[in-house]
Amino acid sequence: MKTKIDRKIKHSMIVDEDGLRTIQNVISKQYKHTEFTANCIDGSILETDNIEEIINFNNPDFRRITEIVFEAQNDSSNWSSSEGITLEIKSQSDGLSRIFNDASVNLDVRSKSDEKAVFVVQEIRDILKEMKPGYNLLARTSIFEVFGLIWVIYCVIITAVRFVDLIPFHTGTISLSSAVALNVTVAVVLGSFDYVRALLFPMILFHIGRQKRKLKRIIFWRKLIFGSIGLAFLISFLANKLS
Repeated sequence: MKTKIDRKIKHSMIVDEDGLRTIQNVISKQYKHTEFTANCIDGSILETDNIEEIINFNNPDFRRITEIVFEAQNDSSNWSSSEGITLEIKSQSDGLSRIFNDASVNLDVRSKSDEKAVFVVQEIRDILKEMKPGYNLLARTSIFEVFGLIWVIYCVIITAVRFVDLIPFHTGTISLSSAVALNVTVAVVLGSFDYVRALLFPMILFHIGRQKRKLKRIIFWRKLIFGSIGLAFLISFLANKLS
C-alpha cells in the first residue's frame, strides 16, 4: 500500500552537528540516493551528497545558513514519484519579520509500505525532538500576538459596552486621534519586546561553524538582561523592607 505522510514540526530546535549526522544515518539506511542542500542568507546554495561538507562549512554571518534540505529516494531517475523523503528546516527571517516567526520544519515521506513510512517519520521526529531546547515555549509564544489579541478584545468590549449605553459617555472621552496614537504605541512596544524575545530565544538556530559563537552571545545577553531585571527587583524589595 502506497503511503504519503506530511508533517509540520512546530517546536523550536538548535540544529547541531550530531543531529545532522544522525538524520543522515537514518536516511541513508532507508534510501539509496541522498542529497543535502543548504541555502545561505546571501543567496548562495550549497549542494552535496555528504552532510559532513555542510557541517564543515565556515558559516560566517554574511553567508550564514538559513535553510537545510534533506532529500533522499530509491529511484534517482524519477524523483517526484519515487519512494523517498524530504525534510526542510528553515530558520526565521531577519528584520521586523522576525516578530511573526516564519521559521518552519516540514517533513514529507513517500513509501510503498505504510509500515516503513510510519517508521521513518517517527525516527526523524524523535531526532528533531532531541534538538528541542529548554526555552521552546518562549520561542513559540509571541508577545505581540498574545497581548495584541488581549488588547483588541479589550477595545472591542469597551466599544460594544459604550455602544449599547451600558457605560455613559463623558465629556472627557478619548478622541479618535488619541485612540489611534495609543494603539500604535501599544503595537510598537509589544513588537519591540517580541523582537528582543525572538533574538534571545530563536526558533531555529543552525549551530554550525561560526554560528556556534552566536549561541554563546545569546546566552550572555540572556544572563545580562534577566540578571539585571532580577537584581532590580531584589534591590526594590530590600529597599521596601528597609524603609
